Amino acid sequence: MGHMITNLVELINFILKKSRNLLIGELVKSTYVSCNALFNKGGRKVVTMLASGQVYMEVLNKVIKDTLRMANTHNILEFNRCDARFLVQETINPGEV
Repeated sequence: MGHMITNLVELINFILKKSRNLLIGELVKSTYVSCNALFNKGGRKVVTMLASGQVYMEVLNKVIKDTLRMANTHNILEFNRCDARFLVQETINPGEV
């Protein structure tokens, strides 16, 4: 969490750095333009990612793969989202764990 806050503070500082000596109206306009540019850049990145078939960011893909590798004690055989019913098969004997 601390790393995320540091990045957020650095991002806000970067956006406002160029605007420190501006009048209020110009400060608002400058901040809006900078934020808009960042959102557009992020949006293009997501569109490219989705167009290539990638659903999650690389960091999340790694977490998902690592979790799936460790979570090998159960297999989901059936899952019905509408009825909230599922069938799970244990791959190990619970007494062995």
